[in-house]
Amino acid sequence: MIRSRIGPLLPGLYDDVIPVMEAAALARRLSGATPLPQTLDDRLTGASAIREDRVAGHAALTMPVGSRVTMTMGLRIQAVDLGGRFWLAGHDGVAAERIPYGWNRIHARYPAILPNVSAHWHRSSTLTVDAALWTSQTRPSPYQLTGGGGVTQDSWGAITIHMPAPRLKPVDALNLDLAMDWQPGPGLRLSIAGFAKRLDHYLYDAGDTQNNASLDDGEATVRLARSRNGGTAAIGGIETSVAVPLIHLGSAMRNWSLGGQLTMLDGGVRLRNPALAVVERLQYALRLSTRSWLRYDDGRVSLDLSWRMSSPYIQEYGLQVALYGGSVFASSSALDSWVHPAGQLDLGLGLHLGRSLLRFGIRNITDTPTYRSSIGRFSTMVPQTIIGGRQIQFSISTRQ
Repeated sequence: MIRSRIGPLLPGLYDDVIPVMEAAALARRLSGATPLPQTLDDRLTGASAIREDRVAGHAALTMPVGSRVTMTMGLRIQAVDLGGRFWLAGHDGVAAERIPYGWNRIHARYPAILPNVSAHWHRSSTLTVDAALWTSQTRPSPYQLTGGGGVTQDSWGAITIHMPAPRLKPVDALNLDLAMDWQPGPGLRLSIAGFAKRLDHYLYDAGDTQNNASLDDGEATVRLARSRNGGTAAIGGIETSVAVPLIHLGSAMRNWSLGGQLTMLDGGVRLRNPALAVVERLQYALRLSTRSWLRYDDGRVSLDLSWRMSSPYIQEYGLQVALYGGSVFASSSALDSWVHPAGQLDLGLGLHLGRSLLRFGIRNITDTPTYRSSIGRFSTMVPQTIIGGRQIQFSISTRQ
């Protein structure tokens, strides 16, 4: 029944081989199999019908302040209603142990009054400065409100029931932005932007990982998990980009330019989870990311060589580990899941031939891993590695 084997796919990382089945033999085996009857949970797990109604109004007043400054004041009033029904899996829809299995209805309403003010300073034809102070609100997703309606079972046999959380609060944000753009000459540009945010009722990870939910007291083998709001979060960062023509180095460099982008970010959040640190770093928040490039363009031939780099970041908080046959679960910030630093070198080439444009590109020239993660920031145990390989692209376009 096994025709051949493929592998190993990643020698040194994953040395397992993959069997290739004989299609005809497998079909013969399956033709005599009797499918198991489907239960209500089999058919309806994850089913939901959620409707969102949004009513919003916005007003803005723009006025000049002196000869170089323009100020805008605005106000947004909105109300969002979420309602519908979803299936909570387990017991095939029969309520048990105070758990409302089967179809459940949910309704949540999120009104908001969101003022904002911004200013634009036009210092000259080459220099502008913008500033803004504004508020925003992000409502919980239907997945967070319903808990996904599912039941999961781990390899130890422990069952987790993901319960609805209709009383989740929205994330309210106060945002401050400041940006400067300077273009003193052809091809030369410098921009710097700073931002700061304060978030209340922080929600993390869309409700689908273990530590986004708090666990109710109960038997160790059956746990009830529901999403809950965290505390406050603070985020601050700087973004800058620069483009410099290299003609000043000599006439031979008149078609060359050099550029780069840099983003630095820092922040912390109070999750109000007793199993984790009092203050955690934010999920998916890269403290440093960069992109730099060298470009040649003479109107007929163009060449781009770019390098991207990202720093490590937290993907999931305090992964839970089952102990003693699943009767006890350990969870702490030491078990945070981290994504390792990554870098990628790309090359692009364009060529104009009459009315046709030929493009050729190679992504990830050095064939570095696209993604690597581990439990713990400095752990050498890497449970997941994605090798994207090199990607070669070629295209031809013609003007009419």
